[in-house]
Amino acid sequence: MYKKQQKAYMTAEAALVFPLIIGGIIFTIYLGFYLYNVCTINQISYVAALRGSQLKKVPVNEIEDYVREELKNMLSNQLLASEKVEQEVKVTMGKVKVKFDWNIEMPFAKWISLETKIWPVEKEVTANRLNPVDRIRNVRKMNESKIS
Repeated sequence: MYKKQQKAYMTAEAALVFPLIIGGIIFTIYLGFYLYNVCTINQISYVAALRGSQLKKVPVNEIEDYVREELKNMLSNQLLASEKVEQEVKVTMGKVKVKFDWNIEMPFAKWISLETKIWPVEKEVTANRLNPVDRIRNVRKMNESKIS
């Protein structure tokens, strides 16, 4: 009888260790989702802001609509394990700002913690709206005024 009890210790240890291993694997998978989504959001927000900043002689509201449409097209089916992606676009005379507020959805998050935002991501990207021709002319005018 003693030998049967001695052999059963492996089952008890496996029952304790196995959930930890499975939890570690699931955590690693969601960490990969999180890192992929952060890189994707960084790139998409920068590209959308840059494309919006390149529009010249276009009203501000049309630039905002254009940037929102670009974000919608680029974000379609790109993010993994996420639902609520909030985006804000603000265009001024000199800048285009794109701001993301996003949270990855973890399974069983309500059981682990009462807080639903476990891995929040807030990203704000700014692109300057400069017309290269006007910029060069202004620099030349400044240099000419300093010389004379």
